[in-house]
Amino acid sequence: MLNRSTIVLPSLLLLSFVGCAPQGEEVAPEVTVSESSPEEETTNFRLPSFILQADEFKNLNQWDAGEKCCNHSIMLSSTIYRKGKTSVRFEQRPDDRSNIGGDGNFRAEIKQPAPLARKGKTYWVGFSVYPVKIPMLTNFFQFHQKPDKDKPWGSPPFQLRLYPDKRVELIIHPGQGAKIIQLGTYKPKQWNDIAMQVKFAEDKSAFINVWLNGKKTSYSGRPLAYSDAERGKTGPYVKMGSYTGKNRPTSKIVLYIDSFKMANNNAKLQDVHP
Repeated sequence: MLNRSTIVLPSLLLLSFVGCAPQGEEVAPEVTVSESSPEEETTNFRLPSFILQADEFKNLNQWDAGEKCCNHSIMLSSTIYRKGKTSVRFEQRPDDRSNIGGDGNFRAEIKQPAPLARKGKTYWVGFSVYPVKIPMLTNFFQFHQKPDKDKPWGSPPFQLRLYPDKRVELIIHPGQGAKIIQLGTYKPKQWNDIAMQVKFAEDKSAFINVWLNGKKTSYSGRPLAYSDAERGKTGPYVKMGSYTGKNRPTSKIVLYIDSFKMANNNAKLQDVHP
């Protein structure tokens, strides 16, 4: 069992999970990402070696939080959280400027500074999402893959997205055309727990299992990574937040994410499930 302290390692800040979150209406977040969080107590306690990243979002030190337009885009919240005492809040507005990241798109996202996944390997991921206002199709989680310098950016290997009618979709891009898979429905203004097991492969040995609030959906039979010839040599990396592509938000989009974990294939579902 993990204890309730904060673990500081040379290259990652790993946070153990404590407590329970209040369930309530959205209120204004209290800490912008430009502000530093209070210093945390540290210990020599070590997380299991199969845990690659764990975050309760006391700060955003583990992430690149530069893909935003404004101060309201990405903020820390101490009012709505799944575990610990904070979460990360994402917001898009109709008057947000586009071209964040230089591609003309609308987004408020955080991403891993470098890929933790490698092609040909299997990984576990878990986190919770709290949708407050979803007026249009909103991508909230993806594994992206960076191209080589001489190749263009394209669609991510896969992404998860929310709809106003509460649908949650998985969309897979490598292969012949996009494959859309219905995962079920989310609960507005509640924490929705998501876990997944995915093998990133350039062939049909790839697979993905997704648990949405305990309901499992499985898919296999097509690639879940781009080949070196198509995209590049690097492995996929996590991006999450609020992303509407080239579609300007029709009204305010607000969601929270908390309790993120990523592990290698030595883990089990319970090791990453929120």
